[in-house]
Amino acid sequence: MTTERPFKPSEQGEREFIESRWDEFAQGASTGYERFGRGVVLVTVRPPDEPAKDGRIEYVNHSEADRVWPDRGWPEPATARAVADYDPEKGFLVLILDHDARTCRLHRFESDTPLSPPDTTAAS
Repeated sequence: MTTERPFKPSEQGEREFIESRWDEFAQGASTGYERFGRGVVLVTVRPPDEPAKDGRIEYVNHSEADRVWPDRGWPEPATARAVADYDPEKGFLVLILDHDARTCRLHRFESDTPLSPPDTTAAS
């Protein structure tokens, strides 16, 4: 998944960015959960002084958290609790990680209806 534009540097701007691409994020989260189990959609933001390129978006599960945050796993205990508690059939988590890999913000999204399952019938 790639981003077409940067989002506003605020929690509200991040939420608006994710909500405007709900289908992409929900599909990525559903596919990630089906393949790897509980986790988050991780959005890594590029530094402001880098050329205008897309940030990285990937699905990270518990075992991958150690790769992103060596020696500590999830960045905060609240993130670990959210990963353990969310309902993957009706919601997903998005973790925005600033380029310094230290500053992050967690967003929880839920739907009243089940998320669409990954499309496994699409031709490659």
